[in-house]
Amino acid sequence: MSQIAICQNTIIWKVSDTLNQKTSFIIGTHHQFGNSFVDSIPVIKELLYSSELAVFESIIDIKNTQKMINSRE
Repeated sequence: MSQIAICQNTIIWKVSDTLNQKTSFIIGTHHQFGNSFVDSIPVIKELLYSSELAVFESIIDIKNTQKMINSRE
């Protein structure tokens, strides 16, 4: 089932997989704000530190990124 969310006042979205009991988070940021913006929001740091895997859109070597993703259990 897909849902559309328009004009939400957030940068963090929670996505729950009820079949596998997994939870993912999508974090959207404005690149010009830099790391200090993300560091200023404690919940983002908590989610990143407690995650099994974090994928960022700045990918230098796609083959290494794919290998890392595929190596998860």
